[in-house]
Amino acid sequence: LVRAMADDGESGGGGSKLRRCINGTKACYAAARKDPGRAMRLASAISGLLLILGGISGLVNIFNPLGIVLSVYNILFGLLIIATELKSWPIIKTFQKRVDVYFHLLSIPRGKGACYCFVGVLAFF
Repeated sequence: LVRAMADDGESGGGGSKLRRCINGTKACYAAARKDPGRAMRLASAISGLLLILGGISGLVNIFNPLGIVLSVYNILFGLLIIATELKSWPIIKTFQKRVDVYFHLLSIPRGKGACYCFVGVLAFF
């Protein structure tokens, strides 16, 4: 199917875009396979950033007080996820020491997974 789409699209220029997309996907997969820990940290940091953006967008609705409270929690959990995942950055190192003291559960892989599951369920509301 991909080959047929590429053959059909070569006359219109769409095949090269599809080929670049496939090559980019293969390169991302190869990089993630080379260093899976780094790929998971990056994916978690991106999800934390998206959680912050979703929380900020939820603050716009001022007529739903419960939604505002949940949005504030989403922003705080997003910041916590980013601080946990990007602990090697010099700016975040000082904050990471406090996270390790007060949220020691996030230093353990099972605790981090449970926290991410909780935040994922919280994001649905």
